[in-house]
Amino acid sequence: MDGLDLGIALIGADHRIIMANMALAKMLNTSGDALAGKNCLEVFEKRHAVCTDCPATIAIRSGRTYEAEREAIRDDSKRIKVRIRAIPIVGEDGSVSGVVEVVEDVTER
Repeated sequence: MDGLDLGIALIGADHRIIMANMALAKMLNTSGDALAGKNCLEVFEKRHAVCTDCPATIAIRSGRTYEAEREAIRDDSKRIKVRIRAIPIVGEDGSVSGVVEVVEDVTER
């Protein structure tokens, strides 16, 4: 996962980051260790409440992959535009235990 230019995070149904690659940490101007255990909405948007149009929220709720462009706020307060694809992790019983998010910095486009 660390050799990719794309940020990748495994996020639980509770919106906590289970693990993230170094590309995501670099994109957000932070360290990989600083991401694990944090709530994804705090990391990406510095929010304290889950937003209803969040790709992870929609993928968890629908059980389907969802993609959107959003603004992310880095640890140095710089705003970047990212494309997020949230892919649900669906168990045999049909329940969604979380998502894999693939994040691409599209600020320069």
